[in-house]
Amino acid sequence: MCYVECMYEKHDGTKMAHGRILQKGSQTVLGNATNERELFLTNDCLEFKLGGIKELVTVNVQVMPWGHKYRKENSEANRIEKAKAGERKKKGLPVEYIFFPKAYTGQRKVVSSPSLMTNLALELVLVAPVKRDK
Repeated sequence: MCYVECMYEKHDGTKMAHGRILQKGSQTVLGNATNERELFLTNDCLEFKLGGIKELVTVNVQVMPWGHKYRKENSEANRIEKAKAGERKKKGLPVEYIFFPKAYTGQRKVVSSPSLMTNLALELVLVAPVKRDK
């Protein structure tokens, strides 16, 4: 999946998009310790033709307060969110991914930067490019 940062047109008229890769939590060092629907923004970029878009997906941006005093309300919010996701799955509806304002920087750590990432996440547009055999 890709967060589209910009779209442009080449000199030959080809419509293109440039964006940063979003990885599922299971694809990071966190492995299966994350929510199966949680996404992480990476520094890896991708350029592709707009005609190569496979599908648009829904991403809910979630900003949760941090600290022990918020544990109870965060736990309740997680429980409600998981119940909604379970209902969607039972009904055969498409997955709605979740994105907390943070970035995945590689093999060793996940970096949170709520003030920087929140503004970026609010403008999130996702596409899944089609991989073509050469």
